[in-house]
Amino acid sequence: MPRIGSDGDFVANNTGGVFDDNGNPIVTADTDFGASPLGIAARSQALYFLPNPSFNILPPDPSAPIVDNANALPYWSVEDLSEGRIVPTTVFDETTQTWALEIDPTAGSANDSIAIKTRSYLLNDSNFDLRQKALASLEKVNSYAGTTQWAMTLGAEYFNAAGSSLSSYTIGTAADNATWTSISGFTTAGTAIVDAAAQYVDLTFTLTTTAAVTSTVKVHINSLLLQTSSAAAGGGGGLLITETFTAGTTWTKPTGVDYLVAALVVGAGGGGGAGGAAHGTANPASQTLYTQGGGGGGGGGGAWSFVQNLYLADASYSIGIGAGGAGGTSVSYTKGIGTAAVGTAIVGGSGGVGGATTFGTVITAGGGGGGAGGTARSDNTNSGLNPAAAGTPGVTTVSIYGAQNYSGGTGGGGSASANSPVQSTAPFTFAIYPYVVTPSNGQNGGTSTISGTSTNSGGGSATNAAIGFSGGGAASPTVQVSYNGSTGLGGVTIGTSSAAKDNGGGGGAGASAGVYFSGTAGTVSVTGGNGGNAASNSGGGGGAGGGASTKNLASNINGYRFVQSGAGGNGASGYVVIAYIA
Repeated sequence: MPRIGSDGDFVANNTGGVFDDNGNPIVTADTDFGASPLGIAARSQALYFLPNPSFNILPPDPSAPIVDNANALPYWSVEDLSEGRIVPTTVFDETTQTWALEIDPTAGSANDSIAIKTRSYLLNDSNFDLRQKALASLEKVNSYAGTTQWAMTLGAEYFNAAGSSLSSYTIGTAADNATWTSISGFTTAGTAIVDAAAQYVDLTFTLTTTAAVTSTVKVHINSLLLQTSSAAAGGGGGLLITETFTAGTTWTKPTGVDYLVAALVVGAGGGGGAGGAAHGTANPASQTLYTQGGGGGGGGGGAWSFVQNLYLADASYSIGIGAGGAGGTSVSYTKGIGTAAVGTAIVGGSGGVGGATTFGTVITAGGGGGGAGGTARSDNTNSGLNPAAAGTPGVTTVSIYGAQNYSGGTGGGGSASANSPVQSTAPFTFAIYPYVVTPSNGQNGGTSTISGTSTNSGGGSATNAAIGFSGGGAASPTVQVSYNGSTGLGGVTIGTSSAAKDNGGGGGAGASAGVYFSGTAGTVSVTGGNGGNAASNSGGGGGAGGGASTKNLASNINGYRFVQSGAGGNGASGYVVIAYIA
């Protein structure tokens, strides 16, 4: 006769676990001490709202490219529009003993893309005012400082039970030539409440190329976490919200928010000074070239102020963002054909002062000072040419207790071959939540040592361009180039620019030439390198412009000579970051 139901022995002997299609346990029947009734995917879903947020549930072949229906990554899908040129794989980190999802676009062509997506289900209806925030932990493999060739976005799209899209939002972007360690933000525009009809959300990493990829940068996605909060009475809900402001505005505190967890206010950087320019009088060809146009001084970094647990007494606060100081204007000298050379020394333009950044009336972070313009000498000595002064650091003023204030970094001094460069002060360390930053001072200008004697040749480079928070000094103009037996020479530019590295701008190279015309006419142009601009909205100072100089090595008046120093780089604007619980 048929048996209906079961007794205790039958249940005990016939109940087993539940496994996914790769053999990973989802539910287990083990009741021994230390056992979990839920597998990794179920526990991850419960804790982080995603079943495989850290990629520890592996595809069948972890070292092979991830391809749907061939080597699928559990709980994720891949849409590859690059014909395999963008390659996703899982990689193991021996140091941390964890897995990550690697996306390698180094073989990508223009307009390639790949989308890697996971899904999270919601318990949502009109009784729950839900907000969600996603956090992707990223690692950049290899470095690249050229133009952007690809960008990866993290986006969220909500759907109702019928599969119709309700909203979509780009949470953030990581570009190949930028610096990043994460993408974080709300999954809806303006931190809006999730639509009550939403049943699930798709979170998608999309990497798209804008040109044929020549860089070697790859991205590791270490984890993707999703946080959900219900707006409690009074506005509390447990989500930490971070907002960054790079333009002036009025911030109104949300209902129920009485304190900021943290506020960070950064002043703008000063502009770098331009190099000096000089033209010397005629000298015999056998004499050493002493004419000098000194490099400018680097711009100073903006000040920082950091406050924790800031009580918000007012309903709204005006936020002012300091503008970066403009780089100093380059200077020049021209000797026309048929005119005698005149001994001339022109001081380069000084960099502008960075503007102050404010949060209401309680915090003011001052801007960095502008670097001084480079000086010059037009005679036949190399004494007395002092290096240009670096920009001074910004300072802060606050009207509240407990603020932690830091001066900005000092810009690098312009270099001159006959003098010791101005020394910068020691850098400071800012290592408090929510940022860990160690801005350094700009380095002093170096001494270029490259020389050339052949027609239409020569060059120079700054051996110590700026690195760090404030602008760097320019190189000393000690390059010497002789133009012998020249007739109708084309313009020649000597010296280079150094772009921003980290926050501060690099110093431009100096340039100098000894000109010997034995023919009836000739033309030469000597131009110092421009200082690099500081990285945008970093509070960094601009780099200094390189000096430039030239001098006759014979008294022939039929040569045309043009001398122009490098312009100073622009300082960067400031910014404000606030964090609060809502």
